[in-house]
Amino acid sequence: MGGISDCRAKAAAGEEVITSTSNSLVKHLVKLRDNRSYREQTKRVLLVGRIPILETLNPPNPSKSPPPPLHTLVVSKGYVDQVREFNPQRRVVADARVLEKIAGVNSGDSLMLAAEVGIPPMPDLKSRKVQRLLVLDGVQDPGNLGTLIRTALGLGWDAAYLLRGTCDPWNSKAIRAARGGCFRLPIVMGGSIDDLRELIDIHKLTVVAADPHAAETVDSAQISGPVALWLGSEGKGLTGGEYGDAGAETIVQGTNEVGRALETVKIDMESEMESLNVAVAGAILMHIFRRRLE
Repeated sequence: MGGISDCRAKAAAGEEVITSTSNSLVKHLVKLRDNRSYREQTKRVLLVGRIPILETLNPPNPSKSPPPPLHTLVVSKGYVDQVREFNPQRRVVADARVLEKIAGVNSGDSLMLAAEVGIPPMPDLKSRKVQRLLVLDGVQDPGNLGTLIRTALGLGWDAAYLLRGTCDPWNSKAIRAARGGCFRLPIVMGGSIDDLRELIDIHKLTVVAADPHAAETVDSAQISGPVALWLGSEGKGLTGGEYGDAGAETIVQGTNEVGRALETVKIDMESEMESLNVAVAGAILMHIFRRRLE
């Protein structure tokens, strides 16, 4: 078996080969995978696996949602030719052991690629047209978060507003569940109640809080027009991110003062089941309010 120098000799121009899991780039990528603060500091995120990477780098409408900057592409030896179309700043050929270290998982059919890409800048929702805003409050499961983002994008919602205490959308599980949606749906992270109130006022949004104990079902609620759909975690419900266990009325009191209504609704359920998973409930509600705005 040849050494590193032999491997480098076989690499195409502009490529480098990494065979050591102690390489500084490998350590950097592992830190991106595991450390939220490091992701926020570098404004970069790690993508792992062929499908998530291809979905992110090949958006269906690149003129509307261009792909993020591709800083580093790490490719398995047998997959190099399949990704010639991409032009990363740094192209690396690695063996299965290095890719496993980067990904944090055992080798599999999809473990052919890892990519370091830029995180989109925080959107300015005050200057955009926002008629359907998804507000996520303390949602901790990254799979649920990613699914909600994917659904919001697919149903044509304008943006997501993540209150403080909500899971990181750049968590690897959230990215996989979002299927590229994290890069195409405008997302505000770590948002405050005060900024949210201002957005609600600017865009004249009706605040709809999902609550399984609400008196009114979404089918009977007379809600139409621009809406901010507020979803809490399954365990704690609505917390307001920074307002402890305050109820929805307290959380959005400021919006009521500027004329925005607060509605709490539930999905009508059979008696054998009290509530739904937040991602499922969110999908149903987003579909209903999308149709009411059309």
